[in-house]
Amino acid sequence: MTFLAINTKMKAPKRKRTFAITLLFLAILLSALILVVYFSNPNIFIGVDERLLIQPFETVPPACNVTFPKNDIETNLIIVIQDTGGGLDSIKLIKSVNSDVNISKFSLGSNDPISITAVKEIQSRDSTITLEARDISGNSNICGPFNY
Repeated sequence: MTFLAINTKMKAPKRKRTFAITLLFLAILLSALILVVYFSNPNIFIGVDERLLIQPFETVPPACNVTFPKNDIETNLIIVIQDTGGGLDSIKLIKSVNSDVNISKFSLGSNDPISITAVKEIQSRDSTITLEARDISGNSNICGPFNY
């Protein structure tokens, strides 16, 4: 009987070692599979739409261009904002004095020109607006102040 007890004790560490090696092998295999999937499409793990991926070296902020229509009584100022890199994230009205400002809607990551119109609320007074345009890379541009 003593011999059997010693023999059983000797088999237990071997079983544990075999189980540990098998478990380690499965962990390595699963890790390798995860790495293959990750490097084929890293955004699958964080749910990022590939159209919104940020270029790592994109440092150019959105551009602002302003025009003052001479023949349009309804609109006193038109600002066009466009980002040619990763696309627009937001356009915020920072300051508005005596102005009714209309910012056109746009999709996140848009590279299309976005028009902002401003109309004086009281035509005999001066008006000012300032905007902040930010792209999805985090670059921002303060547009203005525009006095009209």
